[in-house]
Formats: sequence, C-alpha cells, structure tokens
Amino acid sequence: MLNHSRQQGIASFPFANVVALSDGPRGNGSGVPYMFLTPLDFTSKDLKEDARATLMVTLAQGPYCTHKEMEPIDPRCARTILSGKVQAIDHKSPEYVVAREAIYGRHPSLKYMPRDHEFYFAKLKIFFIVVLDTFGGAKFVSVKDYYNPPVTKPSENYDEYMNYPMPYVNQF
Repeated sequence: MLNHSRQQGIASFPFANVVALSDGPRGNGSGVPYMFLTPLDFTSKDLKEDARATLMVTLAQGPYCTHKEMEPIDPRCARTILSGKVQAIDHKSPEYVVAREAIYGRHPSLKYMPRDHEFYFAKLKIFFIVVLDTFGGAKFVSVKDYYNPPVTKPSENYDEYMNYPMPYVNQF
C-alpha cells in the first residue's frame, strides 16, 4: 500500500508498505479491499493523519506470470490499482465479521498476532480504479462497474477466470 508519510525526515513523501489484504474467500471475493493493520506500524500512524492510500494487486503476486514466462512489468501480467481512503471498521458493525472472515480466510496465521499490538480491520473506500492487462494502455474503471463485473465462469486452468459476455455464451 502507498500513502503519504508522516514520518520525520520523509514527511509528505510517498511511502509504501506491505499490508495483509483480502476481498473475501478465494473465488467469491466482494472487491472490497479489507486490511489488517496495527497502530504500531508506520502505515497506520500515517493513515491516522491522512487516510488517502493506493493499493496495487498484480498477477505477479502468484505463479501466473512466472508460469507464462512474463516479467512483472509486462502489461499482460495484469495489475489493478485502487485509490481511496482507508477506514477502520467498527468492531460492533456487521461488516466487522465480513472483514474478519475475509482476512482470516486468506491469512489464517494472523488470528494469532499478539493482542497487545491492537490489530484492527480496515477497508479501502475506493474512488479511483485503473487496470492494466494488455498492451495499448491502462483502462479507467468506474467504481460502479468495478462492483458490478460481468458474469464469469471459472476456467479449468489454475484459478483464472474467463469473461464470457452474456450474448455470446452459446457461441463457445
């Protein structure tokens, strides 16, 4: 995740850090980027003063691009960039259970983080989306379209998903 640093010596500089991230169970994600943060970390301290942040997820994070012999900068090694504001999730809200299941479902060892580190769940309230998945430039996606993707069918090849536009389903 990238945010504006508030750390002495680099205040206002862009600052990147690794965060635990999940949008739900594998194959049934909601698109909402949930995070697991601690107030002891640089990122959480920075976000307390300026909640703006950007996340990038890429196929280079898994085996897909390596298997296809693609470098991470190859546009076909798709990436999605999400910008917005990070919001802590109230432990009394129904969304807290959703966030907890999303994070622990993908990162089960995080259940055992030290309690005195006061970890909490948060989400990125998205307002800007860019996708780069082939040559020819990035695509800007509306938040509405992001949360309402076309119907997909799982392929037999790894965990990839192939989009079949509804009018053409019977032609394949």
